[in-house]
Amino acid sequence: MHNPCKVCFWPASEENGICDLCQQEIIEYSIPKDLLDLFVLDTSHVCCICYDKISSSSLSDCTTCSTKYHSSCLNQWRVQSKRCAVCRKEI
Repeated sequence: MHNPCKVCFWPASEENGICDLCQQEIIEYSIPKDLLDLFVLDTSHVCCICYDKISSSSLSDCTTCSTKYHSSCLNQWRVQSKRCAVCRKEI
């Protein structure tokens, strides 16, 4: 079970929270960490459907990748798709 990458939302490594492709780009282009921090999103409290902040009372998550959603957003999403918006596995 992987969390989404802090840069692009693909499955990330457990070690640093960044996917292999983004890690390669960072190394290849030698992006300084302080500059990278400007682009890295903290998605731990953000709905991955509407991108608004989530309070603990309205929280739902994907059982496969632990992506966070508002319960209402996830309910609307499920009308159109039975798959996670990030990892695309069935929820």
